[in-house]
Amino acid sequence: MQFVQFAQAGTMAERVRVLVVDDEAAIRRVLGQFLEGRGCAVREAANGVDALAWILSTALDVVVSDLMMPEMDGLALWRRAAAARPALCRRWVVISAHPLPQELATAGVLYLQKPADLEAVWAAVRVAVG
Repeated sequence: MQFVQFAQAGTMAERVRVLVVDDEAAIRRVLGQFLEGRGCAVREAANGVDALAWILSTALDVVVSDLMMPEMDGLALWRRAAAARPALCRRWVVISAHPLPQELATAGVLYLQKPADLEAVWAAVRVAVG
C-alpha cells in the first residue's frame, strides 16, 4: 500500500497514515472506520506500549491518542515518541475525558474532549497534518 500525505493545497492526495491509540476497542474501531472512510490508512494500538512500537517502526503522519491507558499513558507515550520522532509529536491529537496536561498544551498538541464529534476529529487530523 502506498501512502501519500495531504497535498500542499490542503486537499488529500491519497492516504494519510494515522495511528489511533485507545484502550477501548469500540472507540478505536469507530475512529478507525471513520478515518478510513475519509481516505486515511489507519493503524490501531490498545495501549502506549503497542503504539510506541508502531511509532518506532512505521512511517506515520499523525497520532490520535487517549491519555489514560494501561501500561503507558498518553503523556508518557508522547514523551517517548518526542525523543525518537520529534516531528511526529507536532502532529498529535489527544481525545480524552481528562484535561490536557500543560506540557502537551505548550507543545501544541491538539485536544478534543470525549466524547468527540467525528467531524471534529477529522478537522483536527487535517490541522495536525497541515
